[in-house]
Amino acid sequence: MTCQVRSRPPAPTQAQWLRTSAHESPKIVSLKASQSVVNYRLKAYTSPMSVEFTQAQVRKVLGIAPETFRHWQRVLPPLRKRARRQPLAHGDILALETVRVLVREVGVNSSAVALHSEAIFNYCNSNSWPALAQSRIQLTESGTDLVSQRAPLPTGKRLIVILQLAPLVDELSQRLLGNPSHQPELKFPLVAVRSGRR
Repeated sequence: MTCQVRSRPPAPTQAQWLRTSAHESPKIVSLKASQSVVNYRLKAYTSPMSVEFTQAQVRKVLGIAPETFRHWQRVLPPLRKRARRQPLAHGDILALETVRVLVREVGVNSSAVALHSEAIFNYCNSNSWPALAQSRIQLTESGTDLVSQRAPLPTGKRLIVILQLAPLVDELSQRLLGNPSHQPELKFPLVAVRSGRR
């Protein structure tokens, strides 16, 4: 089976990646063997760079203790399956931030989050951050769903935990890229430079 990718964009930089529109049309992959056309989001948009983070860097960005991270490695199946020192990608950081918010701010037990962690990690690693910023995660007894923010809120008598991802994406982007409003002033005066022509 041969696979042709049409309209493949160049790999974006981190700044371009964070500004990519969530409404971008999906790339088309044509599979000649089955003559079917499949919508496929290129890997360049889910993991735009080969930048990976150590566990210490992730702990610093998330503000969690080493003991907490080790506990999550024992409890959460996506972390348990990894090699001990395997680096983490951008999607893993967002998934861990989601787990952190669910445990610390919402008050969900980490063993209860473990039941949903596989789906959370899959959603965060298979979608770009701009697309995830337009979504919310809904945890129910029956499973985990990634739903558009525009979708109506669920109704009924069952327990549902809803977590908007836009604030998490914005906060993580600021932590990773820094806040541009805190850029220091130049230490030298600006001087006009003449061009080489006269």
